[in-house]
Amino acid sequence: MLAVDIVSCGGVYAAGLAVAGLVATGRGAEGLHAATARLGWLHLLLAAAVLVAYRLGAQLAGGRTLGRILLEGAAATGTVPLFAPAVVTTLVLGTLTGVTAPPVRAGPAPVPSTASPTTDGRTQAIGLDTLIAASSNSRTRLRTALADADRCVDAEAAADTLRQVTAERDGQLSRARELPVDAIPNGRTIRDHLVAALAHSVAADRAFTAWADNVASGRCGQDANYAEAGRASTAATAAKRSFCSAWNPVAVGFGLPTRTEDEV
Repeated sequence: MLAVDIVSCGGVYAAGLAVAGLVATGRGAEGLHAATARLGWLHLLLAAAVLVAYRLGAQLAGGRTLGRILLEGAAATGTVPLFAPAVVTTLVLGTLTGVTAPPVRAGPAPVPSTASPTTDGRTQAIGLDTLIAASSNSRTRLRTALADADRCVDAEAAADTLRQVTAERDGQLSRARELPVDAIPNGRTIRDHLVAALAHSVAADRAFTAWADNVASGRCGQDANYAEAGRASTAATAAKRSFCSAWNPVAVGFGLPTRTEDEV
């Protein structure tokens, strides 16, 4: 009989919970499960109300619970209607619970992006091309200074120029590492090649500067610094070649000039 009482009481509670969930759903919850999940402590109130109403029905039935009545034969006793207050009370409380449950607050609607990938890509490509042009200008000044130092002519001025070029290239390397390229086709690979090319170029420029300083002090001719600069220049040329192979098709697509390894 206890099992029947438990099942009966649970059934009444489930009915009340269903009513509460349906009412909460109508108030904005996303589905019955979400609605009942948002009832919070009201679950306890509803369960307590079911137990009280169930016991009230038992008292009205002369101390016999619904489970006992069902076992004895509800139709014969005619006492089932005495539990109507319990059912009605549960349904009313379920409705009130659903009404008082906190509604789901809808978040702000996502704002559609109005950015044009093509426009963003061209802007990023222009930024990259501008950096290449700056590197090319630095390279032109580098060649003149190297020629003067190699001839041991005005080597002190040549060394100063090489220091300036090295500082410029170092700044260009920092800028290259921060370039936005997410809207450029194959952008990350292109940037990686450019960063590698500039890093090797900076290493070569520093070694060339050390060599030019020695020339300016009266030690004309090539030395270990010059050899080190040559190795770094070879690595830079290889990286520039890879960069141009990746960059030029993209540059054409954006209406920008193509580049050779001597222009980076």
